[in-house]
This record gives sequence, structure tokens and C-alpha cells, in this order.
Amino acid sequence: MFRSKVLFILGAGSSQEVKLPTGEELIEMLVNKLTFKFEGYPKDPINLGETDREVYLTIKNNFRQDLGQYLNAAKRLSLTLPNSISIDNALHAHRHDKYMETCGKLGIVDCILKKENESAINCKNFDDEKIDYLKLGKLGFPVFLSFLRRTSQNRRSISFLKM
Repeated sequence: MFRSKVLFILGAGSSQEVKLPTGEELIEMLVNKLTFKFEGYPKDPINLGETDREVYLTIKNNFRQDLGQYLNAAKRLSLTLPNSISIDNALHAHRHDKYMETCGKLGIVDCILKKENESAINCKNFDDEKIDYLKLGKLGFPVFLSFLRRTSQNRRSISFLKM
């Protein structure tokens, strides 16, 4: 039984059927999220280009004294990720760089939460007709969903799992 909020991250292959990003798609999303392009000076979120502002604002508001180091780390990570085996591999290779690690984790959480909100397994979007249960069975989802159902304290939040 879980006593606090828990975030499960399943392997990339298992996520595709329910409209969550694959590992490659997550890398692409993360690179875009960490590529801060400023259209003007001073560095201000109003002048940010196409990039997502949330990660930038989180860094700016929580790590203001080291903002330059975090922005530099985000840039280095966005250049490293496309040539990495995986996001985990890239973060592990730079595990002693707290700035890169923090930027990577902030970006991952933001990407996954946004995609989860759009996914077929989100309680708000759940549509039984859109999910191919045969494919899910081959990916091991029934075992995982059964585990969630048995261990959840808030059964209403996952009531759709009672298939």
C-alpha cells in the first residue's frame, strides 16, 4: 500500500500503445524543452522563443543565484541527449554535475506529466474503445494494472482498472 504519491515510469515500448512517448520521443521532447532560445536581452521568459517556459521559470524561481550555471547545463544536456543511448545513460554519465542532473529531471517530469495528461490511461481521457487490450496484454499491462488496483489507497482514482 502506498502512503504517499507515487509515479511509475514504464519502459518506452509499453508506453506507446496508450499514447505515451517512447524513449526516442521523450529524448526529442526533452531536448526541445531544454533548448532555451532567448530573442532578446535580458534573459526574460517574455523573450523566450518557442521553448517551453515552465522548466525555465522553475529554474529561475528556485535557483536564481546559479541561473547561469543551470542554463549552461541545460544547453549541454540538450546537446548530449541526441547522441546518448538513453536519458538514463546521459544523466548517469553526468551524475556528478548537479546542474545537468537537475535540469534533466525537471524536464523529464514536465514532459511525462504533460504527455500523461493526453494519454489514453489518464482518468479524464479514458476511452475503452481507444485501447487495444490484446497489445496491452503482450506488454504486461494487465499484471501492472492489477498491482495498481490492489495497492491503491484511492480506489476511485483508478476505478477504470476494474476491467
